Amino acid sequence: MNYTCDICSKFQASVHQYEVPDTDDVSTVRVVHMCIGCAKSHGIAVSGTTPNFPQMMGLLGKALLDSAASAATVGSGSSLSCPDCGWTEDDFRTNSRFGCPADYDVFSGLVSEVLERIHGTSEHVQSVHSTELTKLGTELEYAITAEQYEQAAKLRDRIKNLEDNEKDSGDLDF
Repeated sequence: MNYTCDICSKFQASVHQYEVPDTDDVSTVRVVHMCIGCAKSHGIAVSGTTPNFPQMMGLLGKALLDSAASAATVGSGSSLSCPDCGWTEDDFRTNSRFGCPADYDVFSGLVSEVLERIHGTSEHVQSVHSTELTKLGTELEYAITAEQYEQAAKLRDRIKNLEDNEKDSGDLDF
């Protein structure tokens, strides 16, 4: 089944993110359909190929182990809690989300740790060139889908030129 991107509503979705809440209610599972450009702009690592079964099982196993390690730290009796919403350090560690705007200050010391766990880094390193490459990649995908091959060839050439310029300048960071 073909889906349109839920975020930009312009391109065909090729990334499907399942959001599973930490509850027993399976009916609350939400699927977000995204085009490659929107997925990349939301921090989802998108490669040119789909992982094979052993790779997917390895990723799933790692996620389960990370989740178990995270759950083991919950209930550690931490005293941090938000005076505005009552959100605790355990809530933050379990959900990797804030309960209210005041939590940014209350849990500021934990943010780097959570970003490292989720993204592998706590710093945003996307360059202007990689943002442009993402945009051009999305346009290229759309042009190919719409069978606009002349436009797709022009976009391909622009992408290649940008990639070559980044390699030459040493600014390649993606």
